[in-house]
Amino acid sequence: DQEGGRVARLRGAPFTALPPMRQLGLTGDLSLVERAGRLLALECRAMGFDFDFAPVVDVDTNPANPVIGDRSLPRDAREVARFGVALARGLEAGGVASCAKHFPGHGDTSQDSHHDLPSLPHGLERLREVELLPFAAYAQAGLASVMTAHVIFEALDKGMPATMSKAVMDGVLRRELGFTGLVVSDDLEMKAIASHFSVERAVVDGINAGVDSFLVCHRADV
Repeated sequence: DQEGGRVARLRGAPFTALPPMRQLGLTGDLSLVERAGRLLALECRAMGFDFDFAPVVDVDTNPANPVIGDRSLPRDAREVARFGVALARGLEAGGVASCAKHFPGHGDTSQDSHHDLPSLPHGLERLREVELLPFAAYAQAGLASVMTAHVIFEALDKGMPATMSKAVMDGVLRRELGFTGLVVSDDLEMKAIASHFSVERAVVDGINAGVDSFLVCHRADV
């Protein structure tokens, strides 16, 4: 999770303190954002990392959202798509796989999936115009990976968070958007999953949905 701003796991000298992605996006300078991606890649590679869980391409449409905010690029979905792809291309040009997160979009929730299981009621037309648009651009660019959101999208699957939903992962990400890269879950210890499902259930349903790899980030005994 080396995004810049408040989410940066490599901090202090000799690492560069990048501003939040929102500030970079608001410059309107695609080449600057791509260079930021190359810089992230340079510093990750120097530490032996070749996979970075960035960029955040959630569209930050809800001022009450407690988890996305300035981690996202500009609030317009088309701008998020343009700048998200630019940052990802910079990372990958530097030899580090990028990861667009959090599919199919965590930007309009008023709850944090670290603590609750958010649900979004938006219809398919709205999802395609806003939440899905940056991921569609990322898929079309042939970039490396996508991270799932532990969020229920009622128009797609009323019963399951996206991470565990075949309708979302296979139906939308793979079939509708044509994404062919790696799909990785967000941390299965987050309460959006852990308070409702066992790790075993989440992994089995996630595999059946089309997720390739699962994150368990804190406890080895989970």
